[in-house]
Parts: sequence; structure tokens; C-alpha cells
Amino acid sequence: MNEELLELGFWRAFWISVKSNPEVLRAFIIGSFTVVIFILLMVASKLRLFKNFSLGKTGLSVQAKEKEKEKEFQSGNLEHLVRDNIQKLDAELLEFAMEKAKLLRRSLAIELHQGIKCSAIRKSLSSALRYPLFEASFRNNFKYVLRPENSQYYIERLLKEISYEYEEFAIEHAISYCPNDEDKKCPCIPLWENIKNTLEDKLIEDWANAIRQKNIDICNKKIDVYRNFIKSFEELGDTTKVKVFEHCIDKNRGYIEAFIRKPGLREN
Repeated sequence: MNEELLELGFWRAFWISVKSNPEVLRAFIIGSFTVVIFILLMVASKLRLFKNFSLGKTGLSVQAKEKEKEKEFQSGNLEHLVRDNIQKLDAELLEFAMEKAKLLRRSLAIELHQGIKCSAIRKSLSSALRYPLFEASFRNNFKYVLRPENSQYYIERLLKEISYEYEEFAIEHAISYCPNDEDKKCPCIPLWENIKNTLEDKLIEDWANAIRQKNIDICNKKIDVYRNFIKSFEELGDTTKVKVFEHCIDKNRGYIEAFIRKPGLREN
């Protein structure tokens, strides 16, 4: 009861003071408003709504997160450059695989020269056999299928796809006539069993092993890209990107280690 009377007496005295001196109320309102604003700014700072704020001679000033936005913009540009470099390296690998498929076609055409005298047939047949290799190049999953533990199965699967192309060509060829002499049938082509081993050798040596080594080179180049850009992200204070690219480096190192495990194709 005494506390209530004391509190009532305080507010009564305060009100009498205000009536006699209005400047007291004004000072109280300004002071209360300043405290509320200061508390709101503290909360905004905790929520990272502003970079910082300071109290100077001109009063309370607020600095928006302009510097942080600029850093985010620079980080986004750097990330785009990294992605562009990585995509160029992927395109380099695809181009290499496609070129190796073309070279294999030429090599196969030369190999078929002894069994197939007709140049038109050799060209058509060798072209048909490269389609599965083109499809494999576009799938671009070499980092898994050309690992030593998977490569033999992968080569056998490719040979199976190529054999389907060969059989389809053989069927069409069997009912075809020579374009130079309509009364004669086209020359016979070798049986699949007679060229399978030769094709497998060329597929391993001239295509699979070459692409595996190219993958190792590409992985090393990607590691260099990530490593070169990490320093820039560290300067910007973007720890998230630093961790992401460090993880990418570890992944590419893992791919390299998987490629060089023994035994590989035709290795003991």
C-alpha cells in the first residue's frame, strides 16, 4: 500500500512539474523517443539489416549495407567466371572424345580394307559404328565408367551397342545392289565375330585409354581453376564459396585417384 502511494506521489509530482514547466515534458518525450530509436537500431543491427551505425556530433546516423552488397556482387561475378571456365573444360573433354571417335572411324576403315574392297561400304559401315561413341561422348559420364573397376564392363557394353549397328547395316546390305551395276549384289561384309576382337583393341587403345588420360588432365585443370579463385573469395570474406570450391577440389582429386588405380584396361 505504501509503495502504491509512493508511486502515485511520484507521478503527481511529475505532473505538477510538467504543468509548471512544459519544457520538462518536452525533454521527457525527446529522451524517450531517442531511447526507443536506439533500441530499434540495436535490434536491426543484430538482424543484420544494417552494416553498422554510429553516434556522432550530427546525431545518430545509419550506414546501409552498401559495402556488403558490393562484395556480394563481386562474389557473384567471380562465381560466374569459375562456372564459365569449368564449362569450357567440359566442352574441351567432349570435343576430344568426339575427335577420338572420328579417328577411330578412319582407323577402322583402314582395317576393313582387306575384307571389304568397296570403298562406299567401308565408309558407310565405319560411320555407322561411330554413332554409339558419339552418344557416349555426349553422355559424358567418363569419370565413373572409365574407372578401372568399371571400364571392362563399359567397353563390353559399347561393343554390344556397336554390334547392333553392325547387324542393322548387315541386314540392309544383304538386300542391296551395287549402285554401279544394278544386276550385281553388293560385296559381302565380314561377320561380326571376325572383326569384334580387332575393334575391341582399337576401342581400348585409341579411344577409352586416351579419354581416361584426358579426364585426368581436365580434372587437374579444374583444380587449378578452383585454387586460383579461392584467394579472391577469401579476400571478399565469402567463406561459403571458399568451402564449396575446396570441396570441388577434393572431388576432382578423388576422380584422379580413381582413374589411376590398378589394374586398368589390359593391365595386370
